[in-house]
Amino acid sequence: MVCEDIWDAAPAWQARKAGAEVLLVINASPYEVGKQWQREHEIGRARVGEAGIPLVFVNLIGGQDELVFDGNSFVMSAQGEVTMRAPAFTEGMYVVDLAAEGSGAVAPLPGAVAPLQGQEESVYGALVQGTRDYVDKHRFPGVVLGLSGGVDSALTLCIAVDALARIECIRCPCRRASPLR
Repeated sequence: MVCEDIWDAAPAWQARKAGAEVLLVINASPYEVGKQWQREHEIGRARVGEAGIPLVFVNLIGGQDELVFDGNSFVMSAQGEVTMRAPAFTEGMYVVDLAAEGSGAVAPLPGAVAPLQGQEESVYGALVQGTRDYVDKHRFPGVVLGLSGGVDSALTLCIAVDALARIECIRCPCRRASPLR
């Protein structure tokens, strides 16, 4: 299955009817707050419940202009249990092992299940990922930040430091912001 096929019951059922033993979903689902919970609990469980077979959901990771993709690939058993989840915003090779049960049905073997991120952590991860990929993909030599000393400047600097190694800061204090120390 590709991308939006997962959001509708028909493609999963057609795959099962054609003899599929596992639903493999290749996806580029953009990041949204709470989207991983929706992918797993609402959509994934609905499809495995309808088709009665496991699901392997492989999602893109990275920033592409105004879109950010969080990864968060996962594997779900035919019973709707997450048996493996890759960490959000972390590129890597995550191996999924499948085995035939005594009944002949295919089942995913348990793997590492990364915890779901909380809202603040996931938003911060998306900001870091988007910043890193925007700068790198446009081949900018680095970034220059004007810092006023306010909270917004401090947060912007934190995101830049976590995303990049090439940062130049310029102190731009104003009367309304507290001085940098």
